[in-house]
Amino acid sequence: MGGKTRIVLATILALAVPASAAEPLRVSNPRIVEVSVPTDSSDGPSWSSNQNVWTESFPIKDVNQIGIGYVVEPEPFHRSWSEADFVMHDHMYISPGVPDPRRANITFRFSKPAKIGEVLIIQHENGIGQIEGFIGNDEKNMKSLGRAHSTLGADLPLKNGTFVDGYRDLFKFERSGEGRLFRIVITKTPLPNGYAFFRAYPRNDDHTSYEVLRAGEMP
Repeated sequence: MGGKTRIVLATILALAVPASAAEPLRVSNPRIVEVSVPTDSSDGPSWSSNQNVWTESFPIKDVNQIGIGYVVEPEPFHRSWSEADFVMHDHMYISPGVPDPRRANITFRFSKPAKIGEVLIIQHENGIGQIEGFIGNDEKNMKSLGRAHSTLGADLPLKNGTFVDGYRDLFKFERSGEGRLFRIVITKTPLPNGYAFFRAYPRNDDHTSYEVLRAGEMP
């Protein structure tokens, strides 16, 4: 068999191998493998409530049913944010400016222990003023990282329209921690009776956001 014939045959065989047979790419850094919020935790329009998807696993299996998974969608360079981009949107409060913590929380699950020091939140005009972070490997045994507040201040006045839609707000915790599970509890909002936001990215001490596990990757 001539050299050119062997090359052509090898090319045909390579193209004939199905993509599923390819070796998965092993990734060394922790990846987000699941995000979840309590069922029915948004009483206003949002990706989670509109699609009734309160837990999303990665890699994504159905691109038409991502729901709360949009909370970690990579931030676009140019965007006119609108109500259609909300990932959570709720009005259930225990006191003015304090949402019900049983509803106002998000849990991120990682492929391996991840170090968390801060969260970047893309704000709605009536967004989030303060959060508390919890880290651990077991939902029943998570430790607090302390509370972190908006870069606009620790004690924002209760009023409408505190933020500009799309404001990139960095919430830095009192301490960092490491674990497979990370939970955000929304503890204060500047609007007395409601909040919404567009995205939330857990980040490490190097200010790098964690990515989700993608198809073809192995943790």
